[in-house]
Amino acid sequence: MGISLSYRLIKKSRSRRDDSFPIQLRLRTTDGSSETTINTGIDIESRYWVKGTVSSRCPDYTTVTRFLTRVRQEIEEIIVEIEEEGKFPNPHLVKSVYQKRRDLKDQQTVKPLSYEECWNKFLNKKKVETSPHTYIMYRMLYQRLNEFSKEIKVTISFDYLVSSDFETDFKKWSWEIRKHKNSFVRKNLTSIKSFLNYCHQNNYVDLKLRHYSKPKEQERVEVVYLKKEEVLKLYNFTKYDYTEGKIYPNGVVLIRDENRFGTPRFFTNWELTKDLFVFMCVIGCRWGDLHTLTWDSKQFDNKTFVWENQKTKKYTTVPLDTIGIEILKKYGKSKSRTMKIFPKYSQVKFNKTLKKLCKEVNLNRLVSVSKLMGTSTVNTEKKPLYDVVSSHSGRRSFIMNLLSKDLDYKTIMVMTGHSDVKSLMKYVSVVDERIELGRNIYSQDSSSLGQFEAIFNKLTDKDKERILEYARLLLK
Repeated sequence: MGISLSYRLIKKSRSRRDDSFPIQLRLRTTDGSSETTINTGIDIESRYWVKGTVSSRCPDYTTVTRFLTRVRQEIEEIIVEIEEEGKFPNPHLVKSVYQKRRDLKDQQTVKPLSYEECWNKFLNKKKVETSPHTYIMYRMLYQRLNEFSKEIKVTISFDYLVSSDFETDFKKWSWEIRKHKNSFVRKNLTSIKSFLNYCHQNNYVDLKLRHYSKPKEQERVEVVYLKKEEVLKLYNFTKYDYTEGKIYPNGVVLIRDENRFGTPRFFTNWELTKDLFVFMCVIGCRWGDLHTLTWDSKQFDNKTFVWENQKTKKYTTVPLDTIGIEILKKYGKSKSRTMKIFPKYSQVKFNKTLKKLCKEVNLNRLVSVSKLMGTSTVNTEKKPLYDVVSSHSGRRSFIMNLLSKDLDYKTIMVMTGHSDVKSLMKYVSVVDERIELGRNIYSQDSSSLGQFEAIFNKLTDKDKERILEYARLLLK
């Protein structure tokens, strides 16, 4: 007398999903005198259960079948071990041994989860352990994959994600339907790989991960940033700053803020957008850093400002100029140490208002924004600055204006929080003025000018002012 093994879909008790049911392994003596069942922990929809087995149409088919095979093999090994000990492998005894072993191996056992369950766990982990910006990035990726699934009418599963079909379909959808540039597609594929690595490391899936062939990125020659004079021009634009009783045109709305006494203060959305952007140009922070700043989390002594980089969780110290000091005092006035310095504001609304604001200030310098989509270069024509500026242009402006002061990369990296030059170079733009410095490098005039600059820079501020005053008199 032996034991027969067979899988059954138990439809009497429903799982958490109304259309899914648990798969159980039935252990039964051949004479029918004793039987029991073991819950495999796998739930599938009834439509994917055909003639006592899992249909190949089932999402994550490979993962499910591998796990069921592993459970069956483990039961068969237990039966053999019991027989070798001279005992009869009663179904209840086999189940008891199996359960004890599962308890002991609980941390190492593969626990397959569905695609949706894995995303829920992954996003919860990112929400707790990473910055809000990173969490939102992964949450948007999850939504983007759902949109991709609906638009090309394909069910996303782990089997599909590690296939060449997914890579081809996703790239085609990104380029042809969504018009995403190569750098964005690369970022998405990298993030998907991070998700798959997380699932694999936690034994949620049992698949060989695929190495995606990431599209080539275009070498960036010019980045979108504001020069020093453009930042100053924007900051000095006060047309839409809040004044009590003033009537503003459509599109200009009031933003409410409070101090520690609950006294309301108001700013216009254009005013807030201007000040937030200029402050990013002053300290080099990202958008995600702005709304975490409190008086308690900074050291402000009218000379330097210390802020926590939400992406790296490291503190960065930057020197402050008068503009940065004025903005801090303006929004931090009468606030407690735990209150946020700046009122909360939507990044989407910020970027839309910033473009309108820069257009009104006539920041129309032409910049190149060409990009690669697949193997094609698109948007080769130059566009006005106001049309392509965004929140991240503030951090780029900070870096580029530091370079214009001839600061070395190592010093700039300390002030931006970058850990390597390669990351910093993504913010660096090659501008015509810098290229022009390469003209006549061996001429006598150029050599003399270089010597004069070197000598002039060694002078004290007082001596420099005397020389400039003398030059002004000569030019009159």
